[in-house]
Amino acid sequence: MERTQIFAKVQDILIDKYGTSDVELTEETNMVETFGLDSLDSVELVMAIETEFDIKVDDDEATEMITVKSAIDIIEKKV
Repeated sequence: MERTQIFAKVQDILIDKYGTSDVELTEETNMVETFGLDSLDSVELVMAIETEFDIKVDDDEATEMITVKSAIDIIEKKV
């Protein structure tokens, strides 16, 4: 799967979960700051990513998922 496809799917997840259609996402977007994610939101986001991409994200990787880029990097290694 290409990086642009992964980005598009991550963007779709964020729009669906957090109504972010008015936010211009880039790979440098800090998901925690931009969407005000708390720890529960972060867990739900990781679960949505695991489901969408049929992968398993371990706890260390989950804590690294702060920016869109970091999420894509982790997903890219696993698909």
